[in-house]
Amino acid sequence: MNRSPTTIRLPVPRQGSRILRLSLLPAVACLFACAEDYFFLPLPPEACEDIPPQTVFVGETAVVRPCFKDPEGEPLVLTASSSDVEAATVNVKGPAVEIAGRSPGRATITVVATDPDDLTAEVKFEVVVPNRPPRVCGQVPRQEMFVRQSRLIEPCFEDPEGEELTLAASSSDVDVATVIVLGRSFRIAAVSPGTAVITVSATDPGGMAALLDVQVLVPNRAPVSRGSPGPATVMRGDAREWDLGDYFVDPDGQPLIYSARSANPGIATAAVADSTTLVVTGVASGMTTITVTATDPGGLTATTAFEVTVQEAAPRAVSPRGFAAAKARWPAPSRWRPVYAVLEGDFRLPRAGHPSPPSWNAGGGSPPPTFPRIG
Repeated sequence: MNRSPTTIRLPVPRQGSRILRLSLLPAVACLFACAEDYFFLPLPPEACEDIPPQTVFVGETAVVRPCFKDPEGEPLVLTASSSDVEAATVNVKGPAVEIAGRSPGRATITVVATDPDDLTAEVKFEVVVPNRPPRVCGQVPRQEMFVRQSRLIEPCFEDPEGEELTLAASSSDVDVATVIVLGRSFRIAAVSPGTAVITVSATDPGGMAALLDVQVLVPNRAPVSRGSPGPATVMRGDAREWDLGDYFVDPDGQPLIYSARSANPGIATAAVADSTTLVVTGVASGMTTITVTATDPGGLTATTAFEVTVQEAAPRAVSPRGFAAAKARWPAPSRWRPVYAVLEGDFRLPRAGHPSPPSWNAGGGSPPPTFPRIG
């Protein structure tokens, strides 16, 4: 009869374990079986529990004590390794392992226990190194600057993991203030009066960011008067013009709205034409004061005033040649002799009974081509 050998592993409380190799006899002969080969095989160590995931921040460490048991009670030697040493490293310290966070990420830690017979057991666990957002380490006070001024500011940001931060900046109102980033600094430029908020962000490689708000105030300055057009003289019925842009300036470069008034419109009137042209018209002989006001979009004003004198125009003599031509076109009645004179463009004839025509100055100008008849 063929016999099938069987190997049996028997743990024993001393070094090694017994392996009893028996030749199984028929049921009746089993009682009288004899062992043919009787020797020991060692048992490997075992992990007695799992290790939960560990969280370690950059620059910090965590200590984990893995649990292993050896069936024969032999001493065990621990070794450990990390799947990503850029994220976390591990060192064995006696019966424990120490994990150190290096940079944000994940790693798998493998701990191996080895007995004197080179039999092993291992346990694995996950380590998470969180990415923490940067933080603002110093506030920037409100910035007050005038139009066309600029200011370079270096903000203070810190990254807990020591990673490189990227700055970005934006303005809530680019018509008031603009901003550009220059490396780890930013420059604010004032554009026009008003208020704006500059928002600066610092972003780490993981996409987490810290925000810093900077208040910007650009004050509105009043227009400035640069002299006046007068004193000036205007003939009655005539008008004179001045460009008001020559007499006012706005420090902030804003457009100005002009208005003008006369202290006595019965002598001279004042008006603004084409937004920037002052027009003064003489009405009657005399003197008056013209006041001009420039107003910026913020309602601040500047004023200038000057005296205007209105005079009557002097008579202009008519040359004999011009007189003769006019007389030929307009014969005088036989009962009176006409006298022609031009006073501010008027042509006047004396009534009948005038003793004689006046003498004429040959140096005068010619009369207009047509003349109204008065009388």
